[in-house]
Amino acid sequence: LRNAITLELDEEGTVFLPNEIASVLSAINEQFGAGLEILPHGLGPELWTLENAAAELGKRLDWRVGPIKSLLEHMRSAADAGALVVRDPTTDLPCRPEAACTYYHLVRTQDVDEWLASTGVEYRFGAALGAVPLSVPKQRGAAHAANILVAIDDLRLPVMGLKRGDKKLIRARLGRKMTPAVFDKTWKRLRSENRIAGP
Repeated sequence: LRNAITLELDEEGTVFLPNEIASVLSAINEQFGAGLEILPHGLGPELWTLENAAAELGKRLDWRVGPIKSLLEHMRSAADAGALVVRDPTTDLPCRPEAACTYYHLVRTQDVDEWLASTGVEYRFGAALGAVPLSVPKQRGAAHAANILVAIDDLRLPVMGLKRGDKKLIRARLGRKMTPAVFDKTWKRLRSENRIAGP
């Protein structure tokens, strides 16, 4: 049962939310020998809310809270821009909301993997569900790159058309998230991988 269920108890029907229905399901299962259970909304294994997908991928890659929040912001921005396919929870069909809701709209594992591939990162959601995590240095590098890309997106700068002065704005936006040396190293790597273009 996903989200809510309507049981025809009378002519008008009654709506139960998942947190209210556990005792009702138990009674139905007992009386009729049914095997009804509540499925958490967007908690896999195939359909995920944006926030659950980000949390699960971060958990599998052994990320801390900061990179997971960064990934979620990237996913939300990508969904808003149409780069990440999001789905209507009532039909599982692709939809294009004005603003994706991170705890409501759904993504499939394949949707996330296609988007991750388009960004050029090495990790994949589907692989992470059953694969050995990336090494710690690669995880950190991916997190640093994600932080820079989120800052660029937050500032509404074109990733492939950065100008003089933009780098300073981006570094200021990041604040204490990374040292100047780590920022410069990550910046050079992003440029060498053609994920950003500019000075």
